[in-house]
Amino acid sequence: MSWGLNNLWVNGTEGEYSVKHSSCPVNDFQDRGTSAAGEDALCQNLFHTHETFPFFAFGILQCRQALHSARIQMQRSAFDCDAKLLLTIDQGMLREAAQEEERNILTSQPAIAILRMLVYAAAGRVMDSDHSHYQLQSQIWSTTIYMNPPSLWITINLCDLHNPLVQVLAGCEINMDALSSVVGPSKEERARNIAHDPYAAAKFFHFTIQAVLETLYCTCQTSSYL
Repeated sequence: MSWGLNNLWVNGTEGEYSVKHSSCPVNDFQDRGTSAAGEDALCQNLFHTHETFPFFAFGILQCRQALHSARIQMQRSAFDCDAKLLLTIDQGMLREAAQEEERNILTSQPAIAILRMLVYAAAGRVMDSDHSHYQLQSQIWSTTIYMNPPSLWITINLCDLHNPLVQVLAGCEINMDALSSVVGPSKEERARNIAHDPYAAAKFFHFTIQAVLETLYCTCQTSSYL
C-alpha cells in the first residue's frame, strides 16, 4: 500500500513509480538496519499484534480448504451427472426446500439433496465450521463405540491472565529462574498484553496442553512444543 501511494498524482502530474515491472516480489517492509533474524522476529511480532491479519490469514486458509474439497468432489466419476442435475435448480426449488427444512422434513428434490451433500462435504473440511464440529463429534462417538468409553475424563482450564509464561511469550522481560510474585507487570498490564497479542495466549495454551499430554500420558515423545 505504501508503494502504491507514491504513484498518486501530485500538483497535476503523476507520481514516480516505485514498483517497476518485474517478476520479483516487492518488499513492503523498509530497511531498519537490523539483521535477517531481527527482521524475521520484528515481522512476526507485527503479525502477532496486527488487528486484521489473523482474520485475513484464516480466511485464506478456509478458502483454500473449501476449494480443495470442492476439487476432490469435482474429480468424482459421478460429478458430471450431478452437475447436469444441479443446473436444473431454480428459485422455486430453493424456496420449496427452505419450507421443507422449516418443517423438519427431508427435501423432496433430488437436485437439492445433491447440492446439500456437496456443500456439507466441502464445509466439513473447513476448520471451525459447523459441519466440521459435527464430524469431530461423530468421530468421538465412533471411537467410543469401537474402543469403549474413556476411563478418564479431564478438563484443563488454563488461566492466561496470571501465568508468567504467557507474559514471557507476549514479550515481557521476566526471569523465570528467579520468579517473584511481587515483581512484574500489574494485573491491568497483564490483561492488556493478552488482549494486544492473542497469538501469545494461543501459543501458551498449545504449549501447556502439549506438555501435560506428553509428560503425564506419554502421548508423543518426539513432537515439538512449538
